[in-house]
Amino acid sequence: MTEGGEGAAPQWPARRVRAYAALGVSRATYYRHHRTSPPPARAPRRQRRRHPRALTPAEETRVLEVLRSQEFVDMAPAEIYAVLLERGVHLCLEPTMYRIPRRHGEVRERRLQAIHPPRKKPELVAQGPNRVWSWDIKLKGPVKGSYCGCGCR
Repeated sequence: MTEGGEGAAPQWPARRVRAYAALGVSRATYYRHHRTSPPPARAPRRQRRRHPRALTPAEETRVLEVLRSQEFVDMAPAEIYAVLLERGVHLCLEPTMYRIPRRHGEVRERRLQAIHPPRKKPELVAQGPNRVWSWDIKLKGPVKGSYCGCGCR
């Protein structure tokens, strides 16, 4: 085939591909950074609809008041839920009693956590000759199967 004749493949795409490879970028990245048109507009984020059975803000406040009350301050939401059901009071479901305080940043580990002091490696210090003796069980010798280095098994 002849240069520029009918059926000849154009040379410019191959040159550009080599140029992109030399720059270390993909073709899409090159065009994205050098386009003259504005980027496509994004659709605005929709507001999440409130679930029809969700608690109203007043009901959430009531649940928080009960959870914070002096009577229930030291109880888990599962215990509070059981006590309220025995009394015939139903504020919300048990998982919601966990969810509402978590949303308000009131859930944390309440137990005291142990802080262990850093351990110091034992150090053997001799005050004189033959005062410190130590034993290392895994002293491997030069012969396979020997552990003391003397060749015995």
